[in-house]
Amino acid sequence: MITNHLICLLLLLTNIYYALVTIQVLINCRNNKKLLGRVKAFDRHCNMVLENVKEMWTEQPKTGKGKKKVSFVS
Repeated sequence: MITNHLICLLLLLTNIYYALVTIQVLINCRNNKKLLGRVKAFDRHCNMVLENVKEMWTEQPKTGKGKKKVSFVS
């Protein structure tokens, strides 16, 4: 009985892992920059290896007038 529960739990965790590895995530950093990328791997501490990452940020004009400019870096 316990073995069946462990197998079900293992299958569930495996499915969650593969679901997370195949999706894109948007990460907000402390310096108001954002990272958009696909999760390649992660661990229990939420350290992540990302692929195809784009870095995005907003620049404020020095005069404070006008529209904000959004920049992308691949």
